Amino acid sequence: SNPLDVWAAVGTGQASLAMGKLDDAEESFLTATVIEPNCVQAWLELGRLHLERGRLDAAAVALRRAESAIDRASRVRFITNYERALASGDPALLARLRATEGGG
Repeated sequence: SNPLDVWAAVGTGQASLAMGKLDDAEESFLTATVIEPNCVQAWLELGRLHLERGRLDAAAVALRRAESAIDRASRVRFITNYERALASGDPALLARLRATEGGG
C-alpha cells in the first residue's frame, strides 16, 4: 500500500483490527492521523481500538480529535470529494464512542 495514502492506512488498520492484530492496527491508525490529521474515520477507528483495549482516556482523546475535525469541517466550504470524505466518519462508531464517554 502507498505509505502516503490515508485511506490505505485506515483500511490496513481495520483489517488488522478484524484479525485481532491490535498493535498493527494501532500503528496503522496512528499513521493515518499523521498523514491526515483531519481524517475523522482514522480518529474514530483509533478510539474504537482504545475502547477494545480498555483505554477509556485514550478513547476519549481520539473522540475529541474526531469531533474537532468534524467541527472544523462544518465551517469550511469543501472543494473536493477528498475533503468531504476526510470530514465524514461512521456515525454508528461516533455514537458508540460518545456513549462510552457519557456524551451520547
